[in-house]
Amino acid sequence: MIDNLPVMLILFGLAGFTFWFGRSKTRGYDAQASAAAPVVVAPPPAAAGETGVARYLKSLPEPAAPAPKAVEATPSETGVARYLKTLPEPPVVTGVTRYLRDLPPPPVLTGVAKYLKEIATETAASVPETGVAKYLKNLPMPEFPPKQKSSVDRYLSSMPPPVRESGVAKYLKGIEQR
Repeated sequence: MIDNLPVMLILFGLAGFTFWFGRSKTRGYDAQASAAAPVVVAPPPAAAGETGVARYLKSLPEPAAPAPKAVEATPSETGVARYLKTLPEPPVVTGVTRYLRDLPPPPVLTGVAKYLKEIATETAASVPETGVAKYLKNLPMPEFPPKQKSSVDRYLSSMPPPVRESGVAKYLKGIEQR
């Protein structure tokens, strides 16, 4: 049964496909009617270059109140441009706008002024140390006492050094003890 499982799944898939898509006449679709000449619906007569939105807007009834501003649309004008035309003419002046408007123009530097400015920046950059750096350099460094030994180091130094015996000495000592 498991050996035939893929074959059975494929057969069930084909049966389902045939059941759902093979019975077109019962679903209201007539294959003979589709073979006839296609029906072409002509769009309503409109001015050349008008979009569907423009035709829809023309078909709407006129509003009772007049529009705030008459917007004349040109063929190359976008919707954003037409919207910007409807905004109030004087732009809102903020405090930042007034501040930037009232700033004096930057001074025009002559050749001599540019040279003096350049020399001033070079001399400021050439100073290697500040007063604080000089002060810290002239401070005497404290003498630190030598590092004290830890308790383990003191204990190991009090012990006599271990005697390292060679292999021959150990052998001879072993022979004497027998």
